[in-house]
Amino acid sequence: MAVLLALLGYLERRANQQSELLLKTVAYFEGKTQKRSVGIALVEGLLNKNPKHRDVLVPLLTNQFVYLLLHPDVTESVHEERNLIRIYNLLTDTPNLKQAHYHSWCEIADAIGRRSGGERSGITITEPTLNQWRKNLGIPKEE
Repeated sequence: MAVLLALLGYLERRANQQSELLLKTVAYFEGKTQKRSVGIALVEGLLNKNPKHRDVLVPLLTNQFVYLLLHPDVTESVHEERNLIRIYNLLTDTPNLKQAHYHSWCEIADAIGRRSGGERSGITITEPTLNQWRKNLGIPKEE
């Protein structure tokens, strides 16, 4: 009985630690470039350890993707460009992104479509890169 109680206590402490880490990770996305970069690194680790966090992290990453790609207040920098690409890679590594996270997929598709359609706010990404992203995500090209 003591072993069972010890095991249950351990599992509860571990779950609490993971929840705390998830909350701390989300807070890193409230800052600027360097905090965002740290947040992305923490997300990478969290997703490798516990894929069930995707339900929280995919929408967070989607918001960051849209912000970096389209928001007029984003300053052009190599660091933010790299952050955008790292976020894109995390999103595309999500199994069944379109089916499992349809709303996020739609937001990503919309942001890429707006950027391809001439919107020029946010980080500069070349048209060939946007076309490749569209193709990789299965987003139909607008006529």
